[in-house]
Amino acid sequence: MAEVSGTVYQQTENGKIPMERIYIDIYNEQGVLAAKILSEANGYYSYLGLPPGIFKSGQMQFN
Repeated sequence: MAEVSGTVYQQTENGKIPMERIYIDIYNEQGVLAAKILSEANGYYSYLGLPPGIFKSGQMQFN
């Protein structure tokens, strides 16, 4: 079982601001949506339960 995690930020003139309640789409090697994750108040997101493999994040959407 694999995990993906990270933090969503908005870059501003004053630095990075964490973005909360942002949906992050995770796609497998074939481009199929494998997970949809919602970021927390501090911008952090995590998903445990992916099969081993190569994944990439895709479109991020405001909730």
